[in-house]
Amino acid sequence: MSISQITSLLEEKPLSTGEIAEALGLNPSEVSRHMNSSSRYGFVRYDTEQKCYALV
Repeated sequence: MSISQITSLLEEKPLSTGEIAEALGLNPSEVSRHMNSSSRYGFVRYDTEQKCYALV
């Protein structure tokens, strides 16, 4: 899994962890770990109201 795959998905619209996992055929826990890391580095942000990730 690479950030470029996730970024491509998030360019279209914000997505939840489950939606990202389903689109990429991954386990949601894997996606969650990766998204937490990406969020810390400022690549993505988590919208607590919509409960989804979006590009910064």
